[in-house]
Amino acid sequence: MRLLDQYLLRELLIPFVICFGGVLVFFNVADLFNELPRYQNNGMSGLDILEYYVYKLPSALPTLWPASLLLGLLYAISRHSKNNEFTAARAAGVSIWRLTAPYLVVGAVSSLLLFWSNEWIEPAANKSAERILNRRIEDPGAATALDWRTNVSFKNETAKRSWNIGAFNRYSSEMLRVSVEWIDADDKAWQLFAEKGQRRNNAWEFENVVIFSPDPMNAGFPLRTATNTYSATAFTETPELIESEIKISSMNSVHAAKRIRFSLGEILNYLRLHPNLKGPKAAELSTQLHGRLALPWRCLVVVLIAIPFGCLPGRRSVGAGIGMAVFIGFAFLFLGRVSLALGTGGHLPGLIAGWLPLLVFGGAGVWAVRRLA
Repeated sequence: MRLLDQYLLRELLIPFVICFGGVLVFFNVADLFNELPRYQNNGMSGLDILEYYVYKLPSALPTLWPASLLLGLLYAISRHSKNNEFTAARAAGVSIWRLTAPYLVVGAVSSLLLFWSNEWIEPAANKSAERILNRRIEDPGAATALDWRTNVSFKNETAKRSWNIGAFNRYSSEMLRVSVEWIDADDKAWQLFAEKGQRRNNAWEFENVVIFSPDPMNAGFPLRTATNTYSATAFTETPELIESEIKISSMNSVHAAKRIRFSLGEILNYLRLHPNLKGPKAAELSTQLHGRLALPWRCLVVVLIAIPFGCLPGRRSVGAGIGMAVFIGFAFLFLGRVSLALGTGGHLPGLIAGWLPLLVFGGAGVWAVRRLA
């Protein structure tokens, strides 16, 4: 790494950390004032609230990280421009793309880290945050209702299995009052009824089970078999897949149009169950899928936005450039909301709705940087 790259990265690190801390405090304080009555009703202590916000941090990163990176970059680049450091470097023969390469690398690495956080950290952190939010509720009935989902019904279209679950615990994956109907390889119908069920060792273990199986001697009357326990190793539906079904099937268009709500794993799990999805739900899910894929790359786009406006020469131009870059950053986020709503409503294909803001503002950023060359 060249000394110039080290210098630019070092000068970016401090303003980025300060901006991230400031944006994080502002974001959490605003949310705290809005949600404080809810926290009090749930009996949460100060330590509970602090722990809750620690676990909610991964879900806030898609907003906080790009915003902090934009502000930190604008501050760092404007200082270099004001001191004519970029002018001197370019006069020495360093191109604008080579000069800003460290910033582009930071944007790309930030996008990859954000993708990793979104898909592997955020889902588990959100579940932990929800448990913290509700763990002080004293009403046993209310606490139980938060852990359990009742009357869960879905069909695995690929495996030709239909599930009806009286109650499903989102945390222990325990089932109550379970019935499963499926068609075997010989197009014979089977039915299973169980009092309880739980996933253990890659198989569903059922208790107090009654199974109706085809009778080869009399097709009109199935055989009835009762057993205390039954291990269904052929049932490929995992607790994660069932929870994805619960979350996505309860999604309405209003909620889907506001923000990206599901991880890629949850979306792909749902599509495994419903490979031939059509209609409004297909538009909503396609938009959510492509929006989720595009979401982390906001970091790279804000770098492309910051570079041309931060590099404007002169004190007055630098100030105007920073103001314009912040305005464009908000416009970028606004277009993301509009595009999400249009895709959810079926007015744009999900692919276009998910990637349109990045293509528009990323392309504009590349064009503006090329003009500086």
